[in-house]
Amino acid sequence: MPGLKFSRIAAISLLSVVTLFAAGCGGDGDAKSNVSDQVIDDRERQWDDQNIEDYTLAYEERRSGPDLRVTVEVRDSRIDDIDYDTDDLRPGGLTGGPFTVDGLFDLIRRAKNEARELNVQFDETRGYPIFIAIDWVRGNVNDEVDIEVTSFTAR
Repeated sequence: MPGLKFSRIAAISLLSVVTLFAAGCGGDGDAKSNVSDQVIDDRERQWDDQNIEDYTLAYEERRSGPDLRVTVEVRDSRIDDIDYDTDDLRPGGLTGGPFTVDGLFDLIRRAKNEARELNVQFDETRGYPIFIAIDWVRGNVNDEVDIEVTSFTAR
């Protein structure tokens, strides 16, 4: 029955669209955030004004599964060495890292534009991000990620 076949296809297509919409497949963009673009700009300027080109940044990335611990050595504003805690490395890996401080600011800006929710805390003295919590997509499970800076040493 051609009419029945079309109705079934139409119903399945409509159900798929409604399911995707309800599950939130895609970030809302313009994330609900605890920081404005101005605050991000100000903190990035605070960081840049210090001209710190050599440093060690250690952070933990938390999402579903074990935490991932990363230590990044930066020399002349470029990654020189990376140490992963491979005992805890999990499928799905990194959220676009390893990160420098500039890379963390890039992640914040991307999340501000693409994610559903973003929360950020900054170091008061130097301005770099010390905590980033992102919920990329409403209704998706295991897409949330937290990045917490556990150590920063300028050289």
